[in-house]
Amino acid sequence: MTCYIVIYDAEQEESEQKIITVIKEYETHSQICKTAWGVVTDEEATDIRDKLKKVITEKDRIFVIKSGDEAGWAHVISEKSWLHNYLMNEY
Repeated sequence: MTCYIVIYDAEQEESEQKIITVIKEYETHSQICKTAWGVVTDEEATDIRDKLKKVITEKDRIFVIKSGDEAGWAHVISEKSWLHNYLMNEY
């Protein structure tokens, strides 16, 4: 399993809700910031992107990146333990 960071810019509330719905379909997910989420999956970044592309408009943006070994944060929405367990590859 790998943790990916999904970042998006949605032009309209409807698009944002569709993006969040797709993200929440992943069993292990957490909101990190307003428009940034972590998801843990066996899929590739391009698979996640392709799922999200099905629900976004041409004005929306998405970015999916594999998490690494090091990170820093402050005042995030996600629980610190979730970030340590999944983002920092400690699982």
